Amino acid sequence: MIHSGGLGLTGGIADVSGLCECLTGIHNGRADNSILDKYDKIRRERYNTIVDPMSTANFKRLWSQDPDRAGQDDPFFDIARQAAIDLELAKKMQL
Repeated sequence: MIHSGGLGLTGGIADVSGLCECLTGIHNGRADNSILDKYDKIRRERYNTIVDPMSTANFKRLWSQDPDRAGQDDPFFDIARQAAIDLELAKKMQL
């Protein structure tokens, strides 16, 4: 299986946010340590079903084309350029 770090930063930010909420809950007495096991289970499931497949697809997409033409030929870059000027499209992409 191919793993790439294409979504590593995004995934890391999401991980920190979720972990922070868990630790804050423990600190404030709203949760016990078992929340960390639940966090781990959910985090792994999301990695396996969302982050890793997207990252692998991005890796394959980038390595299967001429890097000098990717900005011109890859449909993702067309959509990204459109989203830079179309706020509704940008919102949809973020979701």
